[in-house]
Amino acid sequence: MRRSTMSDDRAMLTHVYVCPDCSAPVEHTHLFCPSCGTGLAEFWLEPSDASESARLQARARVKRSDRRFALLILALLVVMVGGGVWVLASRDDTGSATTHEPDSGTPIAEAAESCGVETNVGDEGTSITFDTEGEEDFEGDDFSDATCVLMLLDTPDRVVAQIGQTRALDGMMETSWGDYKAFWNYHPDSGMNLTVYEAE
Repeated sequence: MRRSTMSDDRAMLTHVYVCPDCSAPVEHTHLFCPSCGTGLAEFWLEPSDASESARLQARARVKRSDRRFALLILALLVVMVGGGVWVLASRDDTGSATTHEPDSGTPIAEAAESCGVETNVGDEGTSITFDTEGEEDFEGDDFSDATCVLMLLDTPDRVVAQIGQTRALDGMMETSWGDYKAFWNYHPDSGMNLTVYEAE
């Protein structure tokens, strides 16, 4: 995350950003309104007398947000292709899939080990929890690690999309697929808290 500089502070004195839905003041780095949760990437408001350079800076901020989204999609594709390569590599000479038994015996523990997040596993390998970084919480899991585990647990695209589009005002969300259930929430300051567990 980029730290504020004196030139940033001077620029902020000449620009007032407000939420298009609730008109609450927002920081120029917020992707979501902290008051109502509205996505802000495409709604940056500028004073009517803003210079051309200020408008170009606002467009650059939106492009950076679009770039982050594109990188997230790219990471999802890499994980999905990697999973396909792993499945092909795990076939024996007859074309049958060979079994890879995880040490703990659970799919969640095996997925966590493959993604390098074994410390997030709980309940004897039947659950995994992520606490991702936020704007004010600089320590936490990378969202790409959570995405890696979700892909290895055959999470449907609809669920991944639902998790990725959660807003602060949505509160606690939950869903289920196959043998798994998940609940999560999101706030731009503290990031996303996500728990996936085996359904009983």
